[in-house]
Amino acid sequence: MLDVESESAGGYLLTFHPEMVVCSTATEAVRAAPVWVELHPEHGPVSVVSVSGRRQEIENIELPKLLEFVDQADEIAQRS
Repeated sequence: MLDVESESAGGYLLTFHPEMVVCSTATEAVRAAPVWVELHPEHGPVSVVSVSGRRQEIENIELPKLLEFVDQADEIAQRS
């Protein structure tokens, strides 16, 4: 796990190719990850999640739901 500032995230994503990214703003580099979560964009109640390109919006996401996506990212990584 890495904690990276938004300005330098693109370089890290290209170098490390993470299976999952959790961010506050989903950039083009973030969207290249197999699983990404945009938590509460613009401080709103809705988070955006993408798993293998299937995008969904989740209102008031909580930790158990977020951990489900961690499990999915792990499954994708094991199949790769």
